Amino acid sequence: IASALTGIRGRDGRTRSPATGFGAKLTLRSGLHEQTRLYTGLNGGPDQSWLPEVFGLGGATNADYLHILWPDGVAQDELDLAAGTTHKFSELQRKISSCPVLFAWNGERFGFVTDFAGVGGLGYFAAPGEYSQPQVEEHVKIEPGQLVPKDGAYELRITEPMEEVAYVDRLELLAIDHPAAWSVFPDERLAITGPKPTHDLLVVADRFFPVHATAPDGSDATARLRTVDRQYAYEPDLDRRFIGFCRPHTLELDYGDQLAVLDRGEHVFLFINGFIEYPYSSTVYGASQAGVGWESIRIDADGMEGAWQTIVPDAGVPGGMARMFTVDLTGRLRHTRRLRLTTNLELCYDQIFIARVLGPERVTVHRLAPGTADFRRVGFALEHSPDGQLPWVYDYERSEPTAPFQVQRGPYTRYGPVTELLQDYDDRYVMVGPGDEIAVRFEAAQLTPPHAGMTRSFVLVSHAYCKDMDLYTATPETVEPLPFRGMSRYPYPESEHFPDTPSLREWKQTYNTRHVSP
Repeated sequence: IASALTGIRGRDGRTRSPATGFGAKLTLRSGLHEQTRLYTGLNGGPDQSWLPEVFGLGGATNADYLHILWPDGVAQDELDLAAGTTHKFSELQRKISSCPVLFAWNGERFGFVTDFAGVGGLGYFAAPGEYSQPQVEEHVKIEPGQLVPKDGAYELRITEPMEEVAYVDRLELLAIDHPAAWSVFPDERLAITGPKPTHDLLVVADRFFPVHATAPDGSDATARLRTVDRQYAYEPDLDRRFIGFCRPHTLELDYGDQLAVLDRGEHVFLFINGFIEYPYSSTVYGASQAGVGWESIRIDADGMEGAWQTIVPDAGVPGGMARMFTVDLTGRLRHTRRLRLTTNLELCYDQIFIARVLGPERVTVHRLAPGTADFRRVGFALEHSPDGQLPWVYDYERSEPTAPFQVQRGPYTRYGPVTELLQDYDDRYVMVGPGDEIAVRFEAAQLTPPHAGMTRSFVLVSHAYCKDMDLYTATPETVEPLPFRGMSRYPYPESEHFPDTPSLREWKQTYNTRHVSP
C-alpha cells in the first residue's frame, strides 16, 4: 500500500504544513502489525521526484487505518485502505486550536454566540524570543434575542471543541435594561501595543455610518457595512504562505459632513463588528522568517489640508470570531471627513459606525453570579457554515463524542459541580479539556421583565486563559505550568511560582484529580 501526501488545503489553497507533506509522521495498522514512518518522499533514486511512502502488508488485502500526524500538529485518521494502490491525502481542513465557545439558551435551543478567552491565550508566539501578554479579563456581548430565561434562569454552555486547554476562573452575567432603540457594548478588543480595553459599558443612541466606503480594489462597500449580516465589506487578499496574514489592505470610510456636529469633549468611539482568523504560533514563526509580522489596525484621518495623518497607530483587532470591538476616538476627529483602516491580518469587516457614547448611568445593570455550574463531558459540536461565509460556527445540537485530537498532559478538573470555582478571580479555575463543557445557570427569578419600550441586553464577564498545542506555543504539551494572577508573563521566569496557599492546595486536592497521561 502506498500513500502520497500534500499539505495544501483544498478549501482555499493555503498551507500550514509543507505543501509536499514533508515531515508528516505516518502510522499504519493492519491486524496485529503496526509500522511507523516519517514521510520524506525521498525513497527513490537521486534524480527522481517525490515518491509515495510504501508499506508492506505481508499479504493482507487492506490496512485497518493510517494515522497521519501533520507537521503543524493536525492528527488525521484514514480507515480501511485497500492494498495494491496509492492513496492520496490532503491535510484535513480544520482548526486544531481557537478558543472556548459560548452557547446561550434562546428559547428554542442553545444557539452559538461566539468564542471567547482568546485574548487570554498563554504562550502565544509573538516574535523570536517573545510571547504575547495574555488579557485574562474579557467582556462578551450577548444580544437580547440570544438569551432568554429557562425555568427562571439564564443558561449558558461553555464548550472546548479544540485541541487546547481552557482555564476558566470567574464568570459573571450583566443583564442590562435600556431603551429598545439604544444599544450597549463593552469597550473590548485584543490590544497589541495600543491601549488595553477598559470594559466600560458604552451606551449608544445615535450612529454615524459612512456615506461612502471604498474597498482596497476600489469597489463600493457602503451598503455592506450597515448591518451585521455576515456580508463583509470585502475579502482581503490572502498571503497563501501564512494562515492569518494578508497583503496589507485598506478600507476607506467617508463620513461627509456628519462628524462636524461632534464636540471636541464628547466621548466618541469607533465601533467595528467583524472577525479575525488568528495566525497560529507556528505561522507567526514562519512569517517572521520572511520578514512578515503582525500589523494591527492602523487608523488614519484626513486633516484640514486633506493630508492623511495617523491618529491611532495600533487600534488592536477583534478578539476572535464575530463580535463588536471598539476604539476610543475622543478628541481625534476634528475637521475629519474620512478615515482609513489598514492592516495585514486576515480580518473581515461586517459593520462599522461612529457614535457618541452615553454614560452607563443611563441604563440599569443587574449583576448575576453563577447560581449553579456543572462540569461534564459533552463531545465536539459540529463546525459548519450556515451560509457559505466565514467564520464557520458551531451547532450545539449536533456533536460527535470523539475527535482526532491530542490532549495536553496533566491535571484537569474532575467532572461534577464547580459553582464555587467560578465565583471569584482567585486562581481556583476550572481546567477544561477537549470535549468538556461547563453548564452554568444564572438565577433570574428576582429580575422583573423590562418595562414597555425597554429591552435587555447581556454581557458575559469572564476571567479565563487558554493554551493550544501548536509547536511554537510555550509548553504546548502540558497543562502546567499553571497561570496565576501575579505572574509577570507566561511562561513566567524561574523566580516566580504558582502560589502555595491552603486554599489553592485544597483546590488541587479536591478538584484537580482527573489526570491525563501520555
